[in-house]
Amino acid sequence: MNFIFMQHGYPPAIVKTNPEQRRKYYEALEKASVEGEATPFIQLIAACVEESLRHYLHALGMEDE
Repeated sequence: MNFIFMQHGYPPAIVKTNPEQRRKYYEALEKASVEGEATPFIQLIAACVEESLRHYLHALGMEDE
């Protein structure tokens, strides 16, 4: 998934390894695969990509512009 994001100019989706984030990831993944409801998974991954982008912008000194 991250390779595809990066091929299209997006930063990778870094899912944090803390227990709460991991639980949310697995719940969203299960809901998508078992119930066919992909929205929670998409939202979680989008939030991870957004956070990665904020880190990149901060590193470049471009945050909050």
